[in-house]
Amino acid sequence: MSILEKAARFAKSAAVFVGAGMPCVDEQEIARRLRICGDCEHFNPAGYRGMGECQVCGCNMEIKTVMAAEVCPESKW
Repeated sequence: MSILEKAARFAKSAAVFVGAGMPCVDEQEIARRLRICGDCEHFNPAGYRGMGECQVCGCNMEIKTVMAAEVCPESKW
């Protein structure tokens, strides 16, 4: 995935997040999501300087897992 594609996806997610009032999940849900991502074959733990990257959607998982409106592209959470 190109940097332009990643930027476009991030802009769309950010717009939805802000438009919805910036709802976040709680710490327990963040941890649950990150555990699932960590076990996924599409997760690159070294991506985004060690914050973790999904190789399906190209997202930074430390950011995406916090946003209540976001979902896993593989429907794992």
